[in-house]
Amino acid sequence: MCEVCQFVHCPGGCPNAPEPVAVACCRQCGAALYAGDDCYRIEGEYWCEECVDECRAVAEDELSDYQAPED
Repeated sequence: MCEVCQFVHCPGGCPNAPEPVAVACCRQCGAALYAGDDCYRIEGEYWCEECVDECRAVAEDELSDYQAPED
């Protein structure tokens, strides 16, 4: 039993709790993604929210200059 939290298996808030294990890494920046993290799965690869947001901003900038081809 833990002397700090009084549990046999320490919950996440206990200083004696084990470090969480990453379940995936962001394809773009390599950041660790843990169970419960918000992320995106694109063509089988995981992306963190920050990297998707950066891509979205670039796409919006490029699309503002987009002109549809004429028939």
